[in-house]
Amino acid sequence: MGLFDRIADELGDLIAPDDVKAHVDRAQVFADEGRTDDAISELRAALDKRPDHARAAWMLGVLLARPGGSQNLDAAVSALELATSARGDLAEAWLALGELRRRLRRDEPAAEAYRRAIETGGSDVTLRGEAHKGLGASWLALGRADRAVRELRKAAVLRPDDVELSGLLGRAFAARGDLDTARACLERAASSTTPDIDALLALGALYRRLARPADAEMAFVRALQVARPKSEGELAARLGVAESRLDLGDAAGAVAHAQKVLSSSPDSLAAEVVLARALARKGEEVGALAAFTSALGRAPAREQLAVLDEAVHAALAFSTEIAEARAAEWAGAILHERADDPAALAALTLARVAASDLAGAASLLARVKSPTVETLLAAARARIASGERAAAAVELRRAIALAPDDRRPRARLASVYSAGDLPTDLYAQLRLAQQRLSAAPELADLAPEAARVLAIIDRPLLVTVMGEFNSGKSTFVNAFVGEEVAPMGIVPTTATINILKFGAERGARVIRRDDSVEELRWEDVAAFLRGLSDADARAIRLVEVRHPLATLERIQVVDTPGLNSILPEHEATAREFIAQADAVIWLFTVGQAGTASEREALAKVRAVGTKVLGVLNKIDRADADERAEILAHLTTSFGDLVESIVPFSARDALLGRSDPARLERSNRAELDRVLDEKFYRRAEAIKRAAAVRRMGALLDEAAARTRAVLAEGSDLSTRLSTTLAALRGDQLLFARRFLVEERARLHAELEGLLAQAAREVLEFVRPRRWAFGSNQAQPADRDYLTALVEEKLAQLGDASRARVIAEAQRVADPARAVDGESAAALTDALRLLDHEVYGRYRAYTRGWLRGGRVDEFFDRVLPRIELGEPPIRRALAEGLLSVSAVDAELLAPLREWSERSFAALQQRVARLAAAEELRRFELERRLVAPVEELRAALARHGGEG
Repeated sequence: MGLFDRIADELGDLIAPDDVKAHVDRAQVFADEGRTDDAISELRAALDKRPDHARAAWMLGVLLARPGGSQNLDAAVSALELATSARGDLAEAWLALGELRRRLRRDEPAAEAYRRAIETGGSDVTLRGEAHKGLGASWLALGRADRAVRELRKAAVLRPDDVELSGLLGRAFAARGDLDTARACLERAASSTTPDIDALLALGALYRRLARPADAEMAFVRALQVARPKSEGELAARLGVAESRLDLGDAAGAVAHAQKVLSSSPDSLAAEVVLARALARKGEEVGALAAFTSALGRAPAREQLAVLDEAVHAALAFSTEIAEARAAEWAGAILHERADDPAALAALTLARVAASDLAGAASLLARVKSPTVETLLAAARARIASGERAAAAVELRRAIALAPDDRRPRARLASVYSAGDLPTDLYAQLRLAQQRLSAAPELADLAPEAARVLAIIDRPLLVTVMGEFNSGKSTFVNAFVGEEVAPMGIVPTTATINILKFGAERGARVIRRDDSVEELRWEDVAAFLRGLSDADARAIRLVEVRHPLATLERIQVVDTPGLNSILPEHEATAREFIAQADAVIWLFTVGQAGTASEREALAKVRAVGTKVLGVLNKIDRADADERAEILAHLTTSFGDLVESIVPFSARDALLGRSDPARLERSNRAELDRVLDEKFYRRAEAIKRAAAVRRMGALLDEAAARTRAVLAEGSDLSTRLSTTLAALRGDQLLFARRFLVEERARLHAELEGLLAQAAREVLEFVRPRRWAFGSNQAQPADRDYLTALVEEKLAQLGDASRARVIAEAQRVADPARAVDGESAAALTDALRLLDHEVYGRYRAYTRGWLRGGRVDEFFDRVLPRIELGEPPIRRALAEGLLSVSAVDAELLAPLREWSERSFAALQQRVARLAAAEELRRFELERRLVAPVEELRAALARHGGEG
């Protein structure tokens, strides 16, 4: 039979004049033989004689729409419209018109044609299946996904083996957001030996939405294999491969495929955008910006905004002046359409900051409604430009929280804490160390000492005079400075720590432990110190003695009590001055030189790196042989602890100011020579070395503290990571094992309840007594069965609830161990468990039983059922105690609840882990790295002095 024979009779064309009928018959023969042009000529001849001949018009429209020959789609549409107007019930013509309109992308008229084909198609299953399919495809093209699904489902019933239909249905489900069903349909369509390219393209796009880039690439590669060369399908498939490669991190592969698309279709906007995106991912700034510029030049107005969005984000990601300037240019066009677009506002903010227009930058940032990474980075830049580094750090922390995987906020936060290249000058390094210690709350208590270290460089050389009690320290100090400025004759229990320093006016200042200060006149100093009681001395931290001696402009002298008699209250102050001293003069005494306690004390002084000059005092009390013997002993026993040992008589030097011979016997000249050689000429180097040593010790302490803080956080970080992994594993176990086992338990318990209920029914029902009679039960029996089933279902739910709670608590235990608020979160989740799952299930079963199901069983099912446990049990299972109802009304909500609850726990722990990681990152950048940099820099000055 020919192509058009099957409807000839229905059309009633046999009543047409013979010459018209002859043209139509010849056209049919020519069409069957493939002589399309000859068939078209015959049909036009027929229509010339009979313009309202529906069959001829329909045939002409179909033939004109065929590829090859005299294809004329507009003429084909006119012919088919003529056919449908001549015969409104010609379903084939409506179907052909719908197909042609859809082919021409006239989807709204196409849908109307398909609808008329369905109305007029009658019992023709094939035609109606095609019409429903076409109508669904039209609705899909019009963005009406729900209507598309409805029509395509109808088509699927009529055309169950239509693979192309599966692809259309999958695309409709995907458009509606039902991704799992869409995937199943598209995978079925793709499994065909001759898959539809549109289905493969849709499957690839769906896999990309599902974050399965490897599967997406495979689908697009298959689409490439079935596509016609240089067709739209081939270009779409190659573009899909490019996007999948980009998703997989293969930016170079994405570039290659995008360029192939552009070589075949230079005007492809989508390929240009993918190319720009891939070049940006490769870090090729010039190429990416050029590609985005080209794309914007060819994008139609309706697509400009989408391309601008991508272009601005890509440009901002480069973080260079050129890219940010380009982003600012593009941002203006975006703000013209969306006045509060975050990326555009960020781009213009950076431009304002670059132009030093901080007020303009602040004005733009004030328009941001919802902060994004870009706006927070821009805000941080503005803060830094304003000198508000702490505020910039706050903005960057927020950016890190928003986008943990974006490296830019961390890099910029690190730069906030970095001072850039460290200065090479020692004083500048010391000042920077003091500033950094002051700025860090965890180390701020070290800042005062750092300030004192910084002062070392500018102050006179600080020398501490030490020795055991009665070694003549005060006499030595007076002889040393050439004036009786240190009071002598102080008893051990009332001795104070005195520091002699230059002052324009003579006087003293008493600094007590309660931080009170008392000024003394010069003439009252000696009397004050000698008159101190034990309690008064204990209350004094130190005494500063000021004198306008030229010597004190070069050197400050600390006079300490003898170490073997120092008051406990003065130990801390003495240790402080020993640590602060640039150098120490240690007084040995003839007659008691070289004791074990002296060696112990000197070892402690040398351990901190302080230079020590030994002085053997009171040589006027020994002859030359004794002095030589003592000096030899000290040199042998203490040579490793002191620079050198100078014999000296402080008493003769002090009294010899008016007696040259006595002054010479004191050996003052040798002491001055050694002091000049060891201390005065090297004063700057000694002070620098002391500053390096003391600041190094402070930085060592700072480093130890920061390492301790990091060590504490390391344990927490490990516990959080372990907990997060355990939660993820437990969620899988809950879904794949616990819920499966719970379903089996519930089904088993339900089976037991069914058996018990069936036996109860057998107990109270009265069987029918004759063939057409019925089984009967009393109202009380009905109430009893209702109560029994309701009670047992409640028990079933309570037991399940208890098991779920126990399992949920077990799963949540690790989270509660690391997060104090997880317990409250679990309590909230369990409250929702009652509300959303078990409370809902109880209400459902109560309504199910009391809403007529029991009555239906007794009134309609029981009267005619065969009395026996198996039939009754089956009837109860179908009407009252459905297993599928337990699955749908209890287990499905339970699964949803568990997914939400466990996901919430994971999110809490993940946020804590991210916060801890950020805290550790900040510690590293804010504390550890700066301290280590300074330690290394100062170490390079360690050899000075």
